[in-house]
Amino acid sequence: MLPYCIKILCIGCRMKEYLKAIINKSCVDKNFVKNFSKLIAGTASAQILSIITVPILTRLYGVEAYGIQAVYNSVVSMFYILATGRYETAILLPKDDKKSFSVCCLVILLSLFMSICWYFGYMVVKDTVIKFFGYGEVFDWLQWLPFTVIAISLSVVVTHWLNRMRDYRVMAVTGMLISIINFSAGSIYAILYPGDNFGLYFNTFIGQLVVGLIGIFYCYKRKYFSKTWISFSMLLHVAKKYINVPKYMVGGNILNDLSTKLPVFLLQGIFGDLVVGYYAMSVKLLGMPLQLISSAVGNVFLRDAVDEWNNKGNCERSFKKTYYLLGVLGIIPSILIFIFSKDLFVIFLGENWYMAGVYCVYLIPMYFINFVFSPLSYVLDIANKRNIFFYLQLCRLAVVYLFMQVGYRLFFTADAVVIFYGIGFSLYYAIVLLYCRKVAINVSESV
Repeated sequence: MLPYCIKILCIGCRMKEYLKAIINKSCVDKNFVKNFSKLIAGTASAQILSIITVPILTRLYGVEAYGIQAVYNSVVSMFYILATGRYETAILLPKDDKKSFSVCCLVILLSLFMSICWYFGYMVVKDTVIKFFGYGEVFDWLQWLPFTVIAISLSVVVTHWLNRMRDYRVMAVTGMLISIINFSAGSIYAILYPGDNFGLYFNTFIGQLVVGLIGIFYCYKRKYFSKTWISFSMLLHVAKKYINVPKYMVGGNILNDLSTKLPVFLLQGIFGDLVVGYYAMSVKLLGMPLQLISSAVGNVFLRDAVDEWNNKGNCERSFKKTYYLLGVLGIIPSILIFIFSKDLFVIFLGENWYMAGVYCVYLIPMYFINFVFSPLSYVLDIANKRNIFFYLQLCRLAVVYLFMQVGYRLFFTADAVVIFYGIGFSLYYAIVLLYCRKVAINVSESV
């Protein structure tokens, strides 16, 4: 027994030294660490607020209500991609602030136009769709989709612009404001109208709208932009210059989003709103602690990687240090979630939510790989690899759908569908992460 203990002790010492080396290698850039710390502090506060308020909302709204919200949010996210053309991903790319500001205006105008089109189109086909698919509460929510899309576009544009201005302190505050406003809107509505699930709509809409408007006012007062920068000719110029963004990314992002939301639609169609509610809550709480760090690192990585790419023609340094940092920071939370999630869900949310904790166990390996992959995938945008993005997402959708169908056909249970979904996604993330690394460090491949 003693030799085994000695071996374990030696392995532990080696792991300690290895982790130290990785952390030191990741944190040599003081500016990167400083910016990361600002974002992580604010993002952590926002995520903690969201987590703290979840038990209150789950006692005000039933499991089925969260299932309806998940379906609605899935439709919103896909329409948002179509509405903005993903032009927001080009906000950081121009060297000239005036051109970048024109991209911001373009995103907002596109979202307004497409939202108006949605509203009138929805009113025309509403009765036909309900008659064909059957009545569902989610159809009542869909008439409000334009307001949600506009609110999200404002919030996203403000976030990207603050990132361009390197105002990471205010970026952190905006996340906290969204969490506070969303919780307040959802809880107040539930108290005023008990039993009405529509309050969860306000829980996803009002925060983004308020923060977006406040953010625009703040940027204007800080002179981050000027009204004189608004030019119709410049709007046309940037729309044409970055036409490859919607050309190559809209279809790919819709496929990407569809593959992510596929469990929501399949589980809802086969097993109903209750199972979707369990799944949606597990994804929501599972994503919070991991995306807490991942999103903050991603914003800083994008800013640094763009600068490095413009100067050197590659972003090897930024990619490697971010890769090591995410790997180290993600492993321990993933292990803890895997071990304790089932018990914590019962204690935290109530006995009705036990199955949501079970789904967390099934999905944690996928989320760990996604934790590392998500920020680093920006390298495809930076390297102008948008022409292959569509094909990557098509493969992703095919793999995920195939794995989910195999799980259902073999076992005919919701658990099997969720497990096989996680396996398919994990394989995709791992393969594409290797490709992103190749693009980041190989100049000839990246140009």
